[in-house]
Amino acid sequence: GDRKRLCCHGTATGTATGASTRTAILTEIVELDDSMTTGQQTVFRAIEEGKNVFLTGAAGAGKSYLLKQLPRIPKKVVLTALTGAAGFNIGCMTIHSFGALGLADQPIETIIKRAKWVAKDRWLDVDILVIEEISMCSDTLFGIINAVAKAVRGNASAPFGGLQVVVCGDFRQLPPVPAPGQQPLKYAFESAAWAECGFTSYFLEGNRRQGAGALLNHLNVVRKGVCPPDTFAFF
Repeated sequence: GDRKRLCCHGTATGTATGASTRTAILTEIVELDDSMTTGQQTVFRAIEEGKNVFLTGAAGAGKSYLLKQLPRIPKKVVLTALTGAAGFNIGCMTIHSFGALGLADQPIETIIKRAKWVAKDRWLDVDILVIEEISMCSDTLFGIINAVAKAVRGNASAPFGGLQVVVCGDFRQLPPVPAPGQQPLKYAFESAAWAECGFTSYFLEGNRRQGAGALLNHLNVVRKGVCPPDTFAFF
């Protein structure tokens, strides 16, 4: 298994005399190597410490690679994605399958009832829930996932029923896809559930994909909403 070291964190606690004492807390810390950049390691540590994290960055920055490292954390980490293609890339199921959400187009009471019947054990047996390709998640869907987690886990007072949540994606790439004839959908970050999570945001920079420099350069131009002649010719 992964090598781990014990790290002693000091926390100050007040006493009746007004002095402070130091309380030692032993925590398992995963040993990281040079396969991760400094930025990736910073995000890994933030998640390891229990923060709700929004991870973003351009194509090729190493977001997916980092997500695949998260199961090394000695907690129950579940990777999910908004689409089957994104799930295939990191070896996981969709959030709809994990949570038994169906198409998430029924009344919330119906969705919760099905989730309790089909996926209760999955919802209870997780500490860190990861959702990849979050840019494709609408504000409504993000609110539904939050509501289901609260109901199934029996904790309505904490976001996602007390789960630690990690979301990943680039809001300058794929947006939520509306049904035919439907108005454009709002992004997940526009939902009350997003604000409730109190995410710490991290932007990964650089290119971690070897041999794809030209492709990534053009993709990063397109993600800014422009398509100059050389980029158009490339594709």
